Amino acid sequence: MKQQAWNPGALLAVILLGAVSFTLSDPFISKVSKGESATLYCNPSLPAGSQVQWTRRGVSGDKHVIVTRQEDGSIVKEIGDLQNRFQIDDRFSIHIERVDSGDLGTYECGGRETSLIVLADPSSHTVSEGESVTLYCGDSAVLAGAGSVRWKQVNGDTDHSILNKDPAGNIVKSVNDPDHRYQLRPDSSLYIRKVKSGDAGRYECNGIHVADLKVLTGEWFVFVLLSIFTNI
Repeated sequence: MKQQAWNPGALLAVILLGAVSFTLSDPFISKVSKGESATLYCNPSLPAGSQVQWTRRGVSGDKHVIVTRQEDGSIVKEIGDLQNRFQIDDRFSIHIERVDSGDLGTYECGGRETSLIVLADPSSHTVSEGESVTLYCGDSAVLAGAGSVRWKQVNGDTDHSILNKDPAGNIVKSVNDPDHRYQLRPDSSLYIRKVKSGDAGRYECNGIHVADLKVLTGEWFVFVLLSIFTNI
């Protein structure tokens, strides 16, 4: 039997094809701010005139039908939509007007999934040194993590990772934490005990800005007292 010649180009093609297939099978992600509009796309391989359904799966895992487009082009909505925010066009794309936090979730049409992330204003926290604080990841950031949780602090021009949790539940801290000040709660929130001045800054969960933390130090209290007595 004649042995086939080694073809590195063919191997590279197989690897690239596998990478492309893996990428296409991953859920797409669409990030929009609250109040804006969103367009999510159905599987483009569906033939024209097909009957299609759009479903939404929430963060808790519940899944239900949103809209069905019949073969004759008529639209059947399975949700209350008095303001007519949900529309399907002739290419089966779904348009959502004035997106709100209740719209977040993973949408599916024809086997293609898109995770809709609704960005809201970050929460603001002010605590004194030595106190504790809980920073919440939020449903949108949890959805963006797809089973993982990544907390990062941004302070000015510098940022650093605090901790990461993989889908299997393994937690790895990226900071030196001998006093166990940083704790990840079951709801993916970040609990910080005995807050220090260096903890101040912007906090991101799964790449989404979810919280701002301001820390009041002893110097701040001295400044307030001096201001009070100066104005007496």
